Amino acid sequence: MKSQKSYDILIDNNNTEDDCNNEEEQISTSPSTIFHQFDTMSPSLPSPLSEEEVVVKTGAVRYRWVILAIFCIQNLVNSTLWICFSPVQTTMTQYYNKSTTLINLISLMFLLCCLPCTLPTMYIQEKFGLRIVIIIGTLCQTVGAWIRFAGQGREYYAVCLIGSIIAGPSMSVFMSTPSKLASLWFPQKGRAIATTIACISGVIGLISGFVLGPAIISSLDDVPKFLLAQAIIPTIAAMTLIFFRESPPMPASISETFVKLDINSSMKESMKNK
Repeated sequence: MKSQKSYDILIDNNNTEDDCNNEEEQISTSPSTIFHQFDTMSPSLPSPLSEEEVVVKTGAVRYRWVILAIFCIQNLVNSTLWICFSPVQTTMTQYYNKSTTLINLISLMFLLCCLPCTLPTMYIQEKFGLRIVIIIGTLCQTVGAWIRFAGQGREYYAVCLIGSIIAGPSMSVFMSTPSKLASLWFPQKGRAIATTIACISGVIGLISGFVLGPAIISSLDDVPKFLLAQAIIPTIAAMTLIFFRESPPMPASISETFVKLDINSSMKESMKNK
């Protein structure tokens, strides 16, 4: 009975040696070095890669920082729109002649809309890509902010609330995409810092939201100016999407070249695992 032998294939940059009688073959390929081991019962079995080269090019591009900056701007604006009514709730209560609970509901609608929209956001991201879902989120928050501005009359509280309902789903976009952006654009060593920066931008947005209202409103007559400011800010931020790209020209890391489960298969596997 023939003994089993293993053949090691060393994939390197420059040298190619085909020798079926030797146990080791060297094939020219990508910038990285990869080892594959094939087991067979026949010592003369030819290499399955002897007639073609395997080329995998990876690398990080500097433009990744532009992509991260654009995302951080949108995330910052989203957090600002969410919380900007809370610091001036007393003034807004007098302006709309509504209870404190109803004024707080303008901000709360972001969270109430975020929860049911998270899974659809992940599906859209998986189906159509990162850029499309970011555009949708930015569009929602910009349109919602202008509808809130349209509710500047004291009798138009319902219009302002509808604006928050339309802007609310955008929160699910900017909460669920930082890790995807980091894995798509950053190498493995830079993903943690990229995700951290993306998340911190939301905290900075909360700070700016607490500053925006008190900085503008000193009396009830300043409420329209405040509503206009919170509509202009996301409009200006939306212009940066012109420079947002879907993906880098080459994978940022070798893991991005692997075939991954879609969201439906991933959820099924998660439900099966104990």
